[in-house]
Amino acid sequence: MDPQGSVVCGADVLYRASSYGVFLMPDGSRRAHYGLDFYAPDGTEVRSPVAGVVDRVAVVADGKTGGNAVRIKDPTGEYHYAAHMLTPPLVRRGGAVEVGTPLGWVGRTGSAHGTHAHVHYEWRDRWGRVKNPFAAFLRAQGLPPGTRVVRGSISCPGGSLVISSHHTSASEVMATLVKMTFLRSVIIAFRLVASEVPGATPNRPASGLMA
Repeated sequence: MDPQGSVVCGADVLYRASSYGVFLMPDGSRRAHYGLDFYAPDGTEVRSPVAGVVDRVAVVADGKTGGNAVRIKDPTGEYHYAAHMLTPPLVRRGGAVEVGTPLGWVGRTGSAHGTHAHVHYEWRDRWGRVKNPFAAFLRAQGLPPGTRVVRGSISCPGGSLVISSHHTSASEVMATLVKMTFLRSVIIAFRLVASEVPGATPNRPASGLMA
């Protein structure tokens, strides 16, 4: 299923056709990059570009992965993946989403650490084969087929949502991070206490992929 709107929406969004394919690295090597990078300021909204079911949610802090990411399976069996978000996704595995459902905010987690804030978006068919989404995004936004670079204000899909025109402020993002850090501290403290209780079996650490 084609994406029905931009996965990133806000006042200053940039993506380009050359983002998809093979990059020529400074050392002369080539690197495959089968997705589109949507650049935007930290905290810019990330929305679901399709309706479907959340197939996978990842919360990973290392620098070798997609970081905070989510994958959605649409009604045709195709997959839509958004990575490097600022905080863990706002949706849970198995939950239903619509076009425009908030997923999180633009960040630079995982392998994007140290780079410009962006969201990496991948589109794969039901067999896992990658598809170039650039032309589909142009169609969704009513842009000419020959456009190579898109930059400017992009409206959030699902405009009927109350927060569709809301741009998350830095203070709101920070408040979310503080809440999540506090909850994580409580969980760690609970596990430490449980591990010291005779006969108790402490919970195993959560893996990067969360249900």
